[in-house]
Amino acid sequence: MNVGTTEFPMSYTCTPEIQRVSDFLVVVGCAECVWDDISSVSFNGKDVLVLSDMGMFFPGTITHWASCHPNIIVGGKLVRDQRRYHEDFLSHIPDYAAPKIGDVTWTIPKLAGTSGMFGTLIGIGLGYTKIILAGIPLNRSGHFWNPKIKVKFDKSGIRLSWQQISQKIFNNKVRSLSGWTRELLGSPTEEWLNVK
Repeated sequence: MNVGTTEFPMSYTCTPEIQRVSDFLVVVGCAECVWDDISSVSFNGKDVLVLSDMGMFFPGTITHWASCHPNIIVGGKLVRDQRRYHEDFLSHIPDYAAPKIGDVTWTIPKLAGTSGMFGTLIGIGLGYTKIILAGIPLNRSGHFWNPKIKVKFDKSGIRLSWQQISQKIFNNKVRSLSGWTRELLGSPTEEWLNVK
């Protein structure tokens, strides 16, 4: 299926066709703040897309698991099985990643936008109209599994990529619960959540 804009072409291949349960998607990242973020949002009536390592640790029901590093999903499925977590989800990978093991393969430009950007673009591509980012602040915090190692998103061009793509593609469909992405995109207010 071809989705996206002429400015940012993207498409995916998947059999069978993907069915959304909701217009709402929560994209769950791996930042140090992720547990605070997910405790502040209701998952009721929302689909969930987890990113990379979070798929092994998120105890709730997930709809999608995306990573630019497919081996994380391969090993992570075993961890979810051992923990008896929900396993009925679709895995998503970009076409430039190896090995090709995802349920859904996305043809998407390689960009300096992080797994959070990949997950957000999947949400846009699948037609979600309200996308909430949790644990994707893009500040100098660490990952939830090792908060001492700080990631310098502000130094690598990643923020510029987010600014450019959010202006061209997001169209007020994406909000964030924390950090720099909340400053860029705004928070998911009740008013925003309730607008059709």
